[in-house]
Amino acid sequence: MFAKRSLLLPPRSKYFSLSNSPILPLPSNPADLPPDSHLKVLCLNGRLSEALSEMADLGSEVRFRGYDALVTECVNRRALAEGQLVHGHMIKTRYRPPVYLESRLLIMYDRCGKLDDAREVFDGMLQRNIVVWTGDSFGLFSEGSPVYFSGSLPFDA
Repeated sequence: MFAKRSLLLPPRSKYFSLSNSPILPLPSNPADLPPDSHLKVLCLNGRLSEALSEMADLGSEVRFRGYDALVTECVNRRALAEGQLVHGHMIKTRYRPPVYLESRLLIMYDRCGKLDDAREVFDGMLQRNIVVWTGDSFGLFSEGSPVYFSGSLPFDA
């Protein structure tokens, strides 16, 4: 009726051991880290204004990891003005965000009640995933009046 516990455990051998798994060392030199890696630390410590200042100083060196930390903090705080600064920085530096970051921008504008800005982001997206579609429908109908977006559903052929 019940499987024996020994059948559920991995086989014991000299080749199977957690101690054999590779551990990647942390860079000993801070110069080895990506230039925008400290933006996440600043955001996690609640220092969004400092992170925004660093973003401006870094210019086009900000990449996915930095933008993700900044947009996530803006979403968590519902900080519209700061989120618009981050979005404007992406545009200014000609950074083309992946679908995930565009989805986060869409969520930020939605949570801050800026449906027109959310629509602009949505209409500018080259790809859309299911998170985008469900995020849109939640925000658009939570305000009470539906807004219709152009584009096809992800499952249309």
